[in-house]
Amino acid sequence: MLLKYTSLLLICLVSAAYSRTPALLYTKADLDILFENRQHIEFLAHAKDLRPTERDERWKSQVLEMAQQFIDEVNRQKAYGEYNKNEIERLMKLGNVADSEVFALARKDFMTGFLESCFSNSKANCQQIAQEILKQTPKQRELPDIPASFGSVLLENKITGQEVISPFMKYAFISERAQFLCRKPDVKNYIFSWFKTFNATPRTQKEIKLFSADNFHPTCLNTVLNYFVKNFNQLHSPIDREQVIHWLSATEYLPKDEVQTLLAIYLLKNPVNGDIFNLAWKSIKEMGENYTKREKVINKLQTLDPLPDEIFNLSDPLREKTLFNLVAKNLPEYVKHYSQSCLDYYSGNRNFPNGNPTIHCKRFLTLFKQRYGKKHPKAKKLENVLRF
Repeated sequence: MLLKYTSLLLICLVSAAYSRTPALLYTKADLDILFENRQHIEFLAHAKDLRPTERDERWKSQVLEMAQQFIDEVNRQKAYGEYNKNEIERLMKLGNVADSEVFALARKDFMTGFLESCFSNSKANCQQIAQEILKQTPKQRELPDIPASFGSVLLENKITGQEVISPFMKYAFISERAQFLCRKPDVKNYIFSWFKTFNATPRTQKEIKLFSADNFHPTCLNTVLNYFVKNFNQLHSPIDREQVIHWLSATEYLPKDEVQTLLAIYLLKNPVNGDIFNLAWKSIKEMGENYTKREKVINKLQTLDPLPDEIFNLSDPLREKTLFNLVAKNLPEYVKHYSQSCLDYYSGNRNFPNGNPTIHCKRFLTLFKQRYGKKHPKAKKLENVLRF
């Protein structure tokens, strides 16, 4: 019996706590005064005191303006706390706040700051929080920059799984503004990683074209492909270089001479046997037939720093000799330029701001002497400067 009365008492207390008598409710006049005095905190706390029938267009306009004032203030103060986050999500359910593009963009700034703060404090559930924020984000298709901003924070914090990132980025990648998003290094690397996963099993040219067209706006695709063309010589993995060539070839993105340049770089670095290696071998032999066919390629190769030269130091003498002879026969201008650059660097004839452009020059000399003989004038000069 005592338990029964105790339970009844608790129910009464809880009901009393959550019920509000009319005397405690703010009227429309009260809210008008708060609005005129820009008292957004008190206004928003009592905005729902009015009956639904009283929540007219004027009330909706006031709510939106007060909500905007609140979020602008917390953003200005960078007050990215849990309370403000919850309050912003509550405001999204008031009036027409969720329909406001201005409020949505301000919310993006707050939630982006909130997630960055979460990761900087090494909290364990930041990814889950980001996914919850995404679920509560309206107009994701109409305003794709908003979910993309949250996804960018995840990428910056090394969360790169395609199944996690895709919901944040899928609308942004196909939007006209994608070029700005796709300039970010983390985003470019994510897109390339996504392509490599897609292309891990052999794909036809048509499949790669469809993948590119379905998932990326042309401006985004151009930004990403341009980046990897420009930085092709800096890619450390031969597999990555192969994937870039696969993507470029399938989309017919570059003219023939630029593709040949990439194939030449591919072979001059550390190539692996396969279809791209065979394509590079064939391309170099084709260029060897006529100087005009290789002139643009040679000019481009000579601008690289450092010069691609991993094939001179493969720890496989027979493979080194075979590849060196292929290059010497078909791209003799490159061998000439490489040997002169090595000579200039070690003799101090020229200034090289980035250091030695011919990293494997010593091994190059060995291969050079095997092909042209120890008495070749260039071989003697190189031997003299390398001796010291």
